[in-house]
Amino acid sequence: VALVLILTGLFLTTVFGKFSKVAEEDAKARFALVTQRSAAELSNLVRGIGQSVSTLSNSAPGAFMNGDKINQNDLITAFMASLASAPNIYGHYFGLNNDEFLQVIGVRGEQKIIESLQAPADTYFAVRRITLDGTRAEQWRFVDRNRVPLGESAADASYSPSTRPWFAGALKTNQLFITDPYVFASTGEPGLTISAPLPDRIG
Repeated sequence: VALVLILTGLFLTTVFGKFSKVAEEDAKARFALVTQRSAAELSNLVRGIGQSVSTLSNSAPGAFMNGDKINQNDLITAFMASLASAPNIYGHYFGLNNDEFLQVIGVRGEQKIIESLQAPADTYFAVRRITLDGTRAEQWRFVDRNRVPLGESAADASYSPSTRPWFAGALKTNQLFITDPYVFASTGEPGLTISAPLPDRIG
């Protein structure tokens, strides 16, 4: 009986050991496959967004400027349409050298973003504008999925886009610029920013 138990124990140990090894190798292969697919998807996403950023930044200034100001109305509409169809994109922005700034964030009801921005509960898009009428002012407008206004807020602007790595990097390289991954303050999630210089390096 002892011999049978020992042989049974050895058999089970061998079988479980081999099973564990096969399972581990299978898990490694699956993980490698998932990693490759994720890397390919991320690469395609970055490439597609990069092309969009390059195209927009190379447009005639009238596409995004109204005189010496950002053409807010047309850009807000275009940015919201883009974000509605691209759930992986956090937001779009335009920033000028004088620190005038327009940003549309795809909140999409995400609780973390709503809390961070102190936005109304049903916020789907948040629009941030930094304007330069005498003093730098920051205005937020929050809308739902159907673009119905939910609320607004305003304060003196402390945010300076021209000091951000994505701004300085695009102007310094004078070409499409991709930041290293970093954690977004409003989501706590990792992301990266893709930027490109505007014509005549105005922003």
